[in-house]
Amino acid sequence: AEGMEHHVSEETLAMFKQFTLKQGSLGE
Repeated sequence: AEGMEHHVSEETLAMFKQFTLKQGSLGE
C-alpha cells in the first residue's frame, strides 16, 4: 500500500508540475 501511495504521489506531483508550468506559461 505504501509503495502504491508513493507511486500515486509521484504521478500527482508530475501532473501538478505540468499544470503549474502550463498556468505559468499562460500567465506570462
